[in-house]
Amino acid sequence: MSQCCPLSPEADRGPGHSASKGANASDVFWKQKAPPSGIRMTSVSIIIPAWNEAQVLSETLAALLHIDYDKKQCEVIVVAGGQDQTYEMAKKMSKSMEVFSRCVVLPQTRGGKNRAVQTGIKEARKDIIVLLDADTLVTQPWLKRMVEPIEGGTSDLTIANPEALRRSWITDYYMITKTRYLDRITWHPGHSIAFKAITVNRRLDYFFDRHTKVGVDYLLQKRFVEQGREIMFVKEAAVKTRLPLSLKYFVLTELRWLTALINIDGVSYRSLACNSVILGSLMFLIPVGKMPFMLALLFNVLYIGKRVRMFFVTSKDCGVSVRNVFGFVALSYVCHLVGFICHVKYFLGLSKTTHLYQGERYS
Repeated sequence: MSQCCPLSPEADRGPGHSASKGANASDVFWKQKAPPSGIRMTSVSIIIPAWNEAQVLSETLAALLHIDYDKKQCEVIVVAGGQDQTYEMAKKMSKSMEVFSRCVVLPQTRGGKNRAVQTGIKEARKDIIVLLDADTLVTQPWLKRMVEPIEGGTSDLTIANPEALRRSWITDYYMITKTRYLDRITWHPGHSIAFKAITVNRRLDYFFDRHTKVGVDYLLQKRFVEQGREIMFVKEAAVKTRLPLSLKYFVLTELRWLTALINIDGVSYRSLACNSVILGSLMFLIPVGKMPFMLALLFNVLYIGKRVRMFFVTSKDCGVSVRNVFGFVALSYVCHLVGFICHVKYFLGLSKTTHLYQGERYS
């Protein structure tokens, strides 16, 4: 339990929350089913921070119209801004969202995602908060699957299962690593996250630090772990999201995220050592001596063999083409290089730059 925020995980399990016992937007829609009669679903506030997202926001909002959930128990809050008329787009789209209990569009100034999230939470009126990225399309069962573990008391925070909206050899890298490490990692991508409003309302600045511009979702999950709360990755809560399709934006995205992790957690000397050894082994492949060359060659053969094995063990589960194995190995080396650069920037005091802002990652 964190000493700086001594809230009991049981403190927010109050009355009404007892156990009661997921390309194109059209690709993720199913025929809508009405909720069972006589069953009142938990009320939900869906908050969408959107900065320079005009080109994708309309699809995101349209996808919400097809969720298998009582929409009169839901409100949609869009915190929008930027130079591409995202706010105006959101206001226009809000007219088509009348099936929800209400749809609110709030202006956003350039202050980071945490500030936008705080603005949305302060406006929210429902029991459960669901954060949704503006570039992410939901599937029909998404919301129900996100809410069920929280309603049943088995989790305090749920995380959706992201899939690539458009597939490429670069997005396949993300799919393989996600599938391989799903049960081992302690944090997950935050394209959509759900939690009780009462959990965070008391300490918004603790859960959503305005000084953290990047890594917002990671910081929120970290705060929940510090308090001893339960986090659940919900495979059935599928969403479709836009992942980098070019090598340029893959590198920029990794720079952005790894820089954020270092700024939040500090230097991981284990990660730094791993990156240094792998990059050093590549340098020794330049013939400067027979022994260093042979050792470097052996190391890289073993490393490549390990990554190839990981690829073939996992590729069948996520529908990845076998021909992308070379790209997967290459991107593995690129990630080590990016990780090393992020650590160097941290030591030089240059790690506060984020490289890539919300709404600048689609090419």
